[in-house]
Amino acid sequence: GNLGTKGTLASGDAYDCDVNGDGTYDSETERFYYVTELDTNNEYGVLVYYSNVSDGIPNNSVKFAYGTGNDYVGPDPLILHLPNEDNWSSIALTNTNRDIKSHNGIVRVSNFSYAGYSSRLLTSVEVANACRTNVDDNNFVIGELDSCNYIYENTIFSTSSVSSFGYWLESFTYEDNWSSPRVFSIDGCVRGVSANSFSNSGQYGVRPAIEVSKARIEY
Repeated sequence: GNLGTKGTLASGDAYDCDVNGDGTYDSETERFYYVTELDTNNEYGVLVYYSNVSDGIPNNSVKFAYGTGNDYVGPDPLILHLPNEDNWSSIALTNTNRDIKSHNGIVRVSNFSYAGYSSRLLTSVEVANACRTNVDDNNFVIGELDSCNYIYENTIFSTSSVSSFGYWLESFTYEDNWSSPRVFSIDGCVRGVSANSFSNSGQYGVRPAIEVSKARIEY
């Protein structure tokens, strides 16, 4: 990331956000990166945390499955580890109910609830917009996110001592003919977006994304 250019908002701009509301902008625990505009309201920006979390606390070693079974479900096991409204009390989602979609816009889970949480997962569309890349099930490209490598900070890309490859995205893949649903994830090992069975519990963690009014961002 970079500290930004005055008067513009760009993918990778680094910000310290007082998400816990204690009046301190703590670069050690409150560092975020601007990703892109919110697709439903361009007066808001989407920012991603610098670290994976477990129980709302930075943790880059714990990995989780997106879901279980063979049906399309939302990321219920993952949101339990996002910072909740008490942890990050000064920020809120514009809408805690979201349709979980495939990358091509097909709704797979309607009205999924993030109620009680002040953050959510990034979507594949947001990553594609930020990194100016195509996200595709069948055309995996090594290094496709190198234009915005902030997005895999604190993954195995940073150092081999980090056991997590990366983190889950909210979005399902295009295809619906797999033996079980597949979900996109940020993969620092190959510097790209991977498509994985959502029962995969050994590689990916949880990374919060927040929605912030541009009026509250100094740029």
